Amino acid sequence: MIEVGLNYTDRDEHAFFSANERRHVNNILRLAEKHPNEVTIILRPEDNGGHVLAWIPKRWVKISPPRNIDLTDEQRAELSARARANFGKNDEDEEIYAEDD
Repeated sequence: MIEVGLNYTDRDEHAFFSANERRHVNNILRLAEKHPNEVTIILRPEDNGGHVLAWIPKRWVKISPPRNIDLTDEQRAELSARARANFGKNDEDEEIYAEDD
């Protein structure tokens, strides 16, 4: 079961964030590395059954609907080709790094 929680009040500058969804966990851990003065990890996922618990600045909390992008068939094909090319580059990079180990 995936769980994400966010709690804060009007008086607080920080929000209490809890999640076990991998993309949110990784994002919070990355933000904590980049902004150690603003993000406080209370419990790390490896110590808490996969859940991360953290204090984050309340002003970072934003809920927005997904963007609707109207693309032509040509634009869609171009983006698809670019994504395939980039995916292939990543595979090659991983092989290079594996050889360096």
